Amino acid sequence: MILFTNKAVIPIEFDGISDWVEDGPPAHYVVKNEKWGLMSYDGKVFIPAIYNSLLYHTNSIIGCEKNGKYGILDINNKEIVPCVNDSLVIDYDSYGHTEKKGQFSIKNNGIWKHLDLNGKPIEGIIREEEVEK
Repeated sequence: MILFTNKAVIPIEFDGISDWVEDGPPAHYVVKNEKWGLMSYDGKVFIPAIYNSLLYHTNSIIGCEKNGKYGILDINNKEIVPCVNDSLVIDYDSYGHTEKKGQFSIKNNGIWKHLDLNGKPIEGIIREEEVEK
């Protein structure tokens, strides 16, 4: 991104850059070699462009996919749930429509596990996909 003063704020090394992150921080998704990252308007790298996809929910919940495996990051690229999962479902109401606190459901080798927003296991929750039909 270049300002009207001809100063490069975001380096001209990316293949693509979004206008903004909807309902997110003042940031852009950036793409380089088909990998996604997240960068502030002033050029600070929040998440390096190393992911196949990113999905912003909140500053502490950013779904990511890397090499066909799924995980959760926060805005500072801290790994909440590592990218080692076959499937990921984020049950979180970021718009405040419900009072549920939120959870993640991850699947590895056909087994679902349920985690709280800190990545800690929750027992006794069953996803619809787990129930044999």
